Amino acid sequence: MTSRGVFIFSGLLFLCTSLMAQSADDCGVTLTAAVDEFNAGHFNAIPALLNECMDKFTREQRERANMLLTQTYLLLDDPIGAEHSYLAVLQANPEFLADENRDQIDVVYLSKKFTATPIFSWYFNIGGNVSSVTVLNSWSAIGGQQAKKKYSLRPGLQFGGGLEYNLDDNFILAAELNYSFTAYKVTQSSYFDGMDGTDVVDRQNWLVLPLIAKYGASTGKMRPYGYLGYSFSYLLRDVATIKKSNGDPSGDKSSQIIFTNDESPTLNYTSHRRAFNRAFLIGGGVKYKFGLDYLFADLRVSLGMNNVISTPQAESRFSDIPWVTQYGYVEDDFRMNSVFISVGFIHPLYKPRKLKKARTKSVMKRIDRHKGNGANE
Repeated sequence: MTSRGVFIFSGLLFLCTSLMAQSADDCGVTLTAAVDEFNAGHFNAIPALLNECMDKFTREQRERANMLLTQTYLLLDDPIGAEHSYLAVLQANPEFLADENRDQIDVVYLSKKFTATPIFSWYFNIGGNVSSVTVLNSWSAIGGQQAKKKYSLRPGLQFGGGLEYNLDDNFILAAELNYSFTAYKVTQSSYFDGMDGTDVVDRQNWLVLPLIAKYGASTGKMRPYGYLGYSFSYLLRDVATIKKSNGDPSGDKSSQIIFTNDESPTLNYTSHRRAFNRAFLIGGGVKYKFGLDYLFADLRVSLGMNNVISTPQAESRFSDIPWVTQYGYVEDDFRMNSVFISVGFIHPLYKPRKLKKARTKSVMKRIDRHKGNGANE
């Protein structure tokens, strides 16, 4: 682009920006004028005055303008116009709530006929995890002689997303689809009077479908929540590496003799695992209001409900498994438990709408009580 073209483009951009700013300023003046007309009791002039700027208002100005129209139509005894304008208030600000201490009682009454509570929300999350093992049955590679096995944590990660269905302001049902990488380590010792040791690092890749019932706060900037759930997991792949060493356990490094120090290639455990697994979930967290969306931090505990090993019988556990004879290691029956820490983003799909059954009883009681107090005076 030539320097002349850049100059023309910059001029047009400046002109458009100036016109937009002027339009916004003019509509701000119009909104102020409409408020003055309302305070002066000139209600009939307000709809026409605001109409020409309704498509040019900012979101905040559109909320104020439609609230002014709602009050105007109520005073003009136009319930259809009032309902249409209040619905437009919720479209501009889905989280608007009428307040008895701020708004007219008839506006509060009207507000009980509407809601903008989202029916659905979508979200995504990412985080880390650690997994532990609950041993169901211990097994040994050397007959009845038991080795000492110690299971320890290894870090993992997960990410995914989900869909929430809002039963009401507090109760939520959710379904997720997550990818999860988990791992654990087993340290085995004490075969042959402690003269050998085996370190096994086992790593799993899962697709996880959690189903969750959640209860949480519906107001405030910070909104805590808790939940229970159930998950179905499909094992995509399970691989492990085994490192075995034999030596003199005397502790004297000068006299220690290493007979073998053998590390396996990556071993595929997938065929020796159950493909489908189940877990019970318990968790909670806090949502932070961010505009009309939410940021959240979540802590979840997954308690495995079945034996992960697919060959629990003794006669099949030792046959045709090379790492049993080569490395002297045989797996225990076990369940896997995991702790997940995640952060994420929630986008509610707000749907301003009129309720089939209005929630006006409490407001009517206050109106009747107010009228009664006025009559007594």
